Amino acid sequence: MHLLDFQCDAQKDYVKPVGFDKSSTIEIIFKHIPAVYYLAASRVYPQTLHLKSRSGIEKYRFGIHGEHAVFFLAQHGADDINNEALKHPKSNTTTLKDQANAWMGEISPGIRLNAEEIKGADAVKLDMQYLQPSRGYTNRFKPTHVGLGISYSLPVVMALLTSKPGEILLIDSPESNLHPSAQVAIGRLASLAAASGVQVILETHSDHIVNSVRVACKENCIASNNVALFYFDRETTKREQYAHIHDIDIDSNGELSDYPDNLLTEWSSQLLKLM
Repeated sequence: MHLLDFQCDAQKDYVKPVGFDKSSTIEIIFKHIPAVYYLAASRVYPQTLHLKSRSGIEKYRFGIHGEHAVFFLAQHGADDINNEALKHPKSNTTTLKDQANAWMGEISPGIRLNAEEIKGADAVKLDMQYLQPSRGYTNRFKPTHVGLGISYSLPVVMALLTSKPGEILLIDSPESNLHPSAQVAIGRLASLAAASGVQVILETHSDHIVNSVRVACKENCIASNNVALFYFDRETTKREQYAHIHDIDIDSNGELSDYPDNLLTEWSSQLLKLM
């Protein structure tokens, strides 16, 4: 069944639905797809105080820019996550706070997040501590005094941990400001969410995320036939330039059906220059 028909104009960079105005188009989409969440590449920068928005977390959960993620954590940190398949192997409970700390620990080892509502104010305070072996946790640090990747990746982790089977989750550039090992952890968590019935769509420039998903296929964390990989490159002719989309399959060993130029090649290319 086609919910919408689209008209394409070669002179414009978008397609538009035929026969529907904007409001009715949104209405018909959300009638058939009731739970779609989008996290943009431009996410909130490090800040100590975050605004409370109960209507925001009810409607958008974590927010398009991750602006509600801290308040959501403060409100629901003691609640169990909806999907036990996302439980971190080293965590003791399935509460959202424990899971957020465990998965964020893959990004910044030993971290403990503290999201606390400020009484009498429409704000939530965020800070973090680190586990010091044999001495417990450190003093509290402000988000502005630790790596940018923590603030940038927290909404990504929250989006994945709060996802439910049947929902659609789109995340733009989940790898931003993260070390390679942290990118691998994000790819692993996204694979677990997708395997449990969440439709996860990642737009990424990261070899590490792609390879993490490939490893997840090989380790049976997700069936390879439930993974789709599309690689975009630019074709240039005398008359025009356009996007060439490579539809690539991944097998149960994590091997790709096609390796287009510039896909997963830069690492080896630079190493060869050092030999």
